[in-house]
Amino acid sequence: MARTFNMRESLTDNDETSYENVFALQKDFRVYYDMWTTIDVYRTSEQSWRKDDFEKLDPNQLEEIVDTSNRVLARVVGTFRNKGMPNIQKIAEKVKEEVVDFRQFVPMAMAMRTDGIKERHWSTISNAVGFEVKPFEGFTLQWCIDKGMADHTENIETAGNVASKEYMIERQLCKMKEEWEEVFFMCKDFKTSGTYTVGGFDDANQLLDDHIMVTQAMQFSQFKGPFVDEIDEWYQALRTVQDVCEEWVRCQGNWTYLWPVFDSPDIMKQLVLIGRMFKNTDKMWRDILKETKSNSNVLKSCNREGLLQKFTTMNEGLDFVQRGLKEYLEDKRSVFARFYFLSNDDLLSILSQTKEVENVRPHLKKVFENMADLRFEIDQTITRMYSAEKEEIELINLVDPKD
Repeated sequence: MARTFNMRESLTDNDETSYENVFALQKDFRVYYDMWTTIDVYRTSEQSWRKDDFEKLDPNQLEEIVDTSNRVLARVVGTFRNKGMPNIQKIAEKVKEEVVDFRQFVPMAMAMRTDGIKERHWSTISNAVGFEVKPFEGFTLQWCIDKGMADHTENIETAGNVASKEYMIERQLCKMKEEWEEVFFMCKDFKTSGTYTVGGFDDANQLLDDHIMVTQAMQFSQFKGPFVDEIDEWYQALRTVQDVCEEWVRCQGNWTYLWPVFDSPDIMKQLVLIGRMFKNTDKMWRDILKETKSNSNVLKSCNREGLLQKFTTMNEGLDFVQRGLKEYLEDKRSVFARFYFLSNDDLLSILSQTKEVENVRPHLKKVFENMADLRFEIDQTITRMYSAEKEEIELINLVDPKD
């Protein structure tokens, strides 16, 4: 404020007023201000702590005000002692003694106002002090002091610490369950299959890793007692999600690879046994994805009864199909050795479209060196072949793919 006045005086060409005495007076007055405001806050608060309903007592505020009051009054006493002001020094010392006397009740009050303190903890406190203690109408801190409960502060603090640790476990469990309520699979249409594939495994796995680690730590906690069954049940639910997701990802990879193959009538005619096996697995996949679409929550979806066993069975079936398909391709290569130049996917593309003979064209250069294309007539006969340099060779004998 003084600087503001000086600036305005300067703007109006007036001599600047010196406020050094004001600053000195403010500094001298500060110790009185600190003392009386601290005494006012402390005494008002102490009356409230002693007489008001115990449930209204704020333990953090209690600790802060008592510590601050003790610290400020100690400084004030020292200042007045140095200034040789014994009368006001005695006032500050008297109130400081009140604070010190009251400090012995702070640990007891904070322990009994711990978040999460429940009936079982009040029973522990009651056993420690020798009489029943639990909140009732008119229950106050002064009642506890009058009953001599401060003599059992150590036991009460132990009960409060147990309540705090148990409450932390309880809140962690609730927090994890709430987080899983917001984790969903994303169902996406898969080509023209009429069913879906799912996404969202990465998010689920990241949350799984964190939550399994937290839950395992809970299982080793000495404070898990009241929640041991809930913790074990939750851990099992998380492990089920983990196992199901692992099998699901594997099954989805195999199914999406094999579905286009067995969607071909040509393949189905040639591979009757493994084609039937795939169709059985395909039906199970569609049933599972239909349910997933209607309830896509990851936790609930993965914990469906029997789902893990279904995926295990499906993966065994798809492995059987994969082996049968591999043997089928090897048989085809043994008949026409140049098929060895083609990958399994390329060879399957050809074999699954035997009626669409022109679809062989993209694979020609892999099978025959420098053959880039063929010319198909309207009746599907082949009359010319072309090199990568656009050289054209007319065939003397026409080739009919149907032969």
